[in-house]
Amino acid sequence: MSNLLKKASIITTPTAYDDGRILSVKPSENIYGSEEIVNGDFATDGNWVKGTGWTISGGKASSDGSQTANSFMYQGGGLVPSYPKWYKVVFTISNYVSGDVGPNIGGYQATLASGNGEKIIYMNITNANSNNLIYIQASATFVGSIDNFSIMEVTEEDA
Repeated sequence: MSNLLKKASIITTPTAYDDGRILSVKPSENIYGSEEIVNGDFATDGNWVKGTGWTISGGKASSDGSQTANSFMYQGGGLVPSYPKWYKVVFTISNYVSGDVGPNIGGYQATLASGNGEKIIYMNITNANSNNLIYIQASATFVGSIDNFSIMEVTEEDA
């Protein structure tokens, strides 16, 4: 006996009905643009301008807490944030001791994160800004490391 579920390569959930037919939408598999960050894995000590307290070594960017105010690491020239657009930012915090850290795209600051683990932040750029720098911002008290820093434009809605 043949079973449709055993033969189907994708199962969709009905999202609408029309004239006796069930309609469904296959979710988009390609909802993000290309990677905007160069050396987001911190494999080398390149592509980043480091502020007070920041170092890149051993595949991580680390802040030692020697900053007395917010401190930044940045790279620029590649991403020119336009509006309105959404960006997905992913990074991993490790060796966390204190403080907060997070992304700043073209002058738009996301809520800063704390604690070890992977962080996923969606940022909505709502108006024009001439700053084309991508920052990693550490609070005055941040001591810890980050890795796998990624920014991609959200190009389609996740149906």
